[in-house]
Amino acid sequence: MLWTLLLGMACSGQVVDTADDSPGACGVPSEHDVTLRVSVQSTDGEALRDIEVVLEDRAWTLSDLGSASTDESGEAVFGAQGVTDLPNCWGTMLDYVLVATDPLGRWAEGEKELNSSLYNAISEGTLEADVRGFPIVLEEVVGR
Repeated sequence: MLWTLLLGMACSGQVVDTADDSPGACGVPSEHDVTLRVSVQSTDGEALRDIEVVLEDRAWTLSDLGSASTDESGEAVFGAQGVTDLPNCWGTMLDYVLVATDPLGRWAEGEKELNSSLYNAISEGTLEADVRGFPIVLEEVVGR
């Protein structure tokens, strides 16, 4: 009943019964720890080192779930703890975004939506999302 109330509050005032199996009803939420493999590069394809990458949950818990800095190849591997699986509501209630930030300010911040990759990692049971083939691309800050 508590999940029904919390889910109802998150649906902008519409109460969604999580125990309801009717079409369109959200399923019972569960949490998973997922390993992320990410890459960051410049607009000209250069691997970017020492970029902070964070997985943000912008809809369900409104928190950061994990982070790491890129290595010399522009890649980072880290664990994201507490990724919510909400059956039937991934496209409407969950919003996971990778955010890449340069602590030195040489590169503008960049983002990448991650819902489908996390959904696949959970539904396939691998609990790994490898998005290195689709890097976060950062633009150089002009005047630096």
